[in-house]
Amino acid sequence: MKSAERPFLKGINAILFKNRKVLESFFAIETKPLRVSRDQLLQKGFRFDFITCWYTNSKGNTYHYCYEYGYLPLEGDQYLIVKRKGLII
Repeated sequence: MKSAERPFLKGINAILFKNRKVLESFFAIETKPLRVSRDQLLQKGFRFDFITCWYTNSKGNTYHYCYEYGYLPLEGDQYLIVKRKGLII
């Protein structure tokens, strides 16, 4: 890796880890998926433009993930916070 790339990558990693922490903080309230509003996520500093992957299930629902924590966009600026159990490839 070039030394000029390191600050850029560190910045992206910092945002991804922050997003993960925000999602984890909501999921920690319950041990099952939890609904939260867009404003609640934004107030904690969540950045919707940074994810590690996405997964579309057989029903056509697309989950966006930051590592093992993710969210599913719902109607009315609501999101379902989830924690995946295994690796999605």
